[in-house]
Amino acid sequence: MKLLVAASSAPDGGAGISSYAKDLTEVMRQKGHSVTYVAPAPDDDSWLRQHGVKLFPLGQHDDPLEAAKALVSLVRTDSIDAIINNDHPFVQSIAPAVPCVFIAVGHLQNTSVASLACHNAAWLDYVVTISNDMRDRYIRKFELPTWKAPLIYNGVPDRGYDRQVAERNGPLQVIFAGGSNRRKGADRVLDLAMQLGRQDLGVELNWFGTLKADDKTKLQSRADVVLRGHTPREEFLETLRQADILLHPSRVEGCPMTLLEGFCFGVASIVSDGLGAMEEIVINGHNGYVCPTKDWGRRALECLTFLANRRHILEDLKQNSRKRYETGFKVEMTAANIEHLLLNPTIDRSAPRTDISVLHWHRPFLPGSTRAPLADRFRIRLGILREAGRVQAA
Repeated sequence: MKLLVAASSAPDGGAGISSYAKDLTEVMRQKGHSVTYVAPAPDDDSWLRQHGVKLFPLGQHDDPLEAAKALVSLVRTDSIDAIINNDHPFVQSIAPAVPCVFIAVGHLQNTSVASLACHNAAWLDYVVTISNDMRDRYIRKFELPTWKAPLIYNGVPDRGYDRQVAERNGPLQVIFAGGSNRRKGADRVLDLAMQLGRQDLGVELNWFGTLKADDKTKLQSRADVVLRGHTPREEFLETLRQADILLHPSRVEGCPMTLLEGFCFGVASIVSDGLGAMEEIVINGHNGYVCPTKDWGRRALECLTFLANRRHILEDLKQNSRKRYETGFKVEMTAANIEHLLLNPTIDRSAPRTDISVLHWHRPFLPGSTRAPLADRFRIRLGILREAGRVQAA
């Protein structure tokens, strides 16, 4: 098949959504499908060249109406068989005008990302959801038919599992990868870190991501906390590979890629019971622990204390994490499930629309920043999408 895969981050940037789109693309290429990748142009195009992927560059600074016309022309000229859109607003806009299968993948259950995934729902064959919470919310809030919102968990590539690394001695290597992001539960991990400072558990907390100045001040003098900052992805993965426990106390998530990468490396997890797939993929007492959101810091400390004194139980959790990955969260499984949907379209496209509404960019960033203008921050949070205009897409 000729596939069009789209994401709103350049292939050399972004985070979870970009990783999902690229991992899926790699598997589809291995299966023999050709892929045109729609995303902002990267500074480094090595990933595209390595995997034989054609880029059709479109980003937030392109004219939405011209972009939509160019996309419809691309789909027809290149005889695209199916579109898999992650979070690209121009691609989502053309769903009524294309003659091919169209699948949107939901990555968040709120904000403009959720609104975008369900935009033009009448012209989407499926909206893939990645947790039961997300499926329920999409069905209720966006009034999707239940059959249109299949649940397909995320998957990640197998980067190997080293038992010798997993069984080494020394301080417990604990990772948090949320910077100062409150949605990721950074305030809860900070509370945990303050409590750890009053005890001697033999724990080293590796903190990844950008920190606010006051958070950094509280943590930078601590001998048991290593501030890693914003690091290259490969450096983070190598640290995760050698870790014992991953902390993930998010309030709202989809199906967290970082957790699945931890599973791949045989890393145990301490997560929250927030909205998202955390409770579905972490089985309490089997491959980690699920702590109540409202009292997460204290409960997570109990778990760390328990495991610090019972390394044999920790090793069981770690082995079970790897087994959990092998039986349910390989990216090949995700790709196979999406491929099945592509072969079973649901929309009659015998008469595509020629006059379509086109969206503005759904998450605009200020130049040189990862923050949106103030007015757009409110729109993003509230899930408000803006129309750029209408275009004849014939």
